[in-house]
Amino acid sequence: MSVGGSRGRFQQRSAGAWWGVQRTKLQFERGLDSQYPRARGTTRRAFYEYQVTVPVACYDPRRLRIEVYGRDEPTLARVFADGPVESKHRFSGGSLCMWEPEDGEESRWQPRDGLVRLIDMAILHLFREAWWRETGCWPGPEAPHREKKEARPT
Repeated sequence: MSVGGSRGRFQQRSAGAWWGVQRTKLQFERGLDSQYPRARGTTRRAFYEYQVTVPVACYDPRRLRIEVYGRDEPTLARVFADGPVESKHRFSGGSLCMWEPEDGEESRWQPRDGLVRLIDMAILHLFREAWWRETGCWPGPEAPHREKKEARPT
């Protein structure tokens, strides 16, 4: 007998948000255990939070804190990192500015890409920040920067 009626065993709806729906959470986290086995997730009031320590090539590892928002599915993520915060590629609230909304889909993260791709993009961003702090040059594509306001969850 399936739980949740016609939705199937893993489609059971919760009274909460996307992270309470096992199938949705499993799809979003696919590959996480093999790529980042020490990653941990915690339910917060308005979002689901992941914490993971990641390697940054040629630099010290960094601890990421990722806030993932959404009701029925993940819709928005904000990524924060420990270590030096001096960067022209951070929002005023401290989250990483890894892409511009106008960037093409291949250049920006989409929720359907899953958590592992978001973490991988953050690692690349942290490498670029460290390189920029050391050399003054940003290695890779770079959009013009203006006063950045933190992206707000809807």
